[in-house]
Amino acid sequence: MHVGRGQHLDAEALRAALDEGQLQDAILDVTDPEPLPASDPLWTHPRVWITPHIASATRPETAARAVMENIRRHLRGEAMHGTVDRSKGY
Repeated sequence: MHVGRGQHLDAEALRAALDEGQLQDAILDVTDPEPLPASDPLWTHPRVWITPHIASATRPETAARAVMENIRRHLRGEAMHGTVDRSKGY
């Protein structure tokens, strides 16, 4: 998974490594440029996953509270916080 600054990634070399079987898959949380243009071939590469720049360090004390709140919301039939909108394409 690539979560550093987008400029650290050589996208052309990444695509070549994936196409030649040197890498199995790639998960990109940041790109260069950001946002990645809709025409960029990374969007349609079969072995590339692009996340909406959500990587961060998880703090157990706050993560546990967030998970419990979402369980409560789910049990009440309410929308949960932090759901991914798959219609946006990521």
